[in-house]
Amino acid sequence: MYRAALLGLVCALGVAAQPRAGDMPGAGPDAALQAALADYAQGDWDSAWFRLWGLAQQGNPAAQFDLAQLYRFGKGIPADLHLAFTWYEKAAAQGHGYAQYNLGVMYEFGQGTTPDLAQARAWYSRAAAQNVAGSRAALDRLDLAAGPSHSRSSP
Repeated sequence: MYRAALLGLVCALGVAAQPRAGDMPGAGPDAALQAALADYAQGDWDSAWFRLWGLAQQGNPAAQFDLAQLYRFGKGIPADLHLAFTWYEKAAAQGHGYAQYNLGVMYEFGQGTTPDLAQARAWYSRAAAQNVAGSRAALDRLDLAAGPSHSRSSP
């Protein structure tokens, strides 16, 4: 709701930000993503959110992941684990390894979704296939919790 009100106010006033590489006509999604990450690094959460949201809506998996991070950790916006889960899911479905890992975490601990260890294992396995840090340890943790009768094939 806050975002919609802010967007409406910006549009009504005709306020324009200083142009950056990601704003220029013909600038590709990589330049726009870099501009969003620069905003993020400077703590300009509103600009980062607007840029990431636009790229995420276009299907950019890196932007979807970064937008999920904003929602998960409440950077400049109220934390919303359900929205974080949704954006991680979109990025993970496109093969984003860190989104796959984070989706595993959310399934394992029931953050933004119902806990589901089978889904957690599946997403951790996908992340492990991409050598994402922590994913093999997460699989080992799930195996340990499942007990000695559980065996896992190598990802």
